[in-house]
Amino acid sequence: MSLVQKKKTNDRFDALMMVMEYV
Repeated sequence: MSLVQKKKTNDRFDALMMVMEYV
């Protein structure tokens, strides 16, 4: 996995965690 791909996945995961906090 490339570093850019990994960063994108991390950003998406962070966003998901943020959404989960509001649910």
